[in-house]
Amino acid sequence: MGVGLAAPVDPRTGLIATPGLLRGWDGVPVAEELGSRLHRPVFVDNEANLGALGEYRMGAAQGVRQAAYLRLSHGVGAGLIVDGRVYRGGSGKAGEIGHLTLDEHGLVCRAATAAAWKPWWEPPRWPRSSPAATAR
Repeated sequence: MGVGLAAPVDPRTGLIATPGLLRGWDGVPVAEELGSRLHRPVFVDNEANLGALGEYRMGAAQGVRQAAYLRLSHGVGAGLIVDGRVYRGGSGKAGEIGHLTLDEHGLVCRAATAAAWKPWWEPPRWPRSSPAATAR
């Protein structure tokens, strides 16, 4: 069984790679916990990575070796396919574009990144306070 989390997952440990993103889940081995309760093997990864993998195997990215999957939902993220494999980077944060700084004096996201995409995109602020709306 596969489970997509709305947070980066450290590929070495299977733990959420950025503490505080999913409150109450820091240090929880999600795959082990679910696997023991469901009596099945469980694979856990970031939901954007799994979206990219799905497109690579069965969707728009079939037949290519490099692809980027952009996920815009409750946050902003990307899943990357490099040489036919999901690319996570050393800490599982390779596609976390929602935490790139847009304006060093702007809103701060839960991961404490100054003026990242994520706080502009989160539902109570969108679209009224999105960068495009405030540029008008």
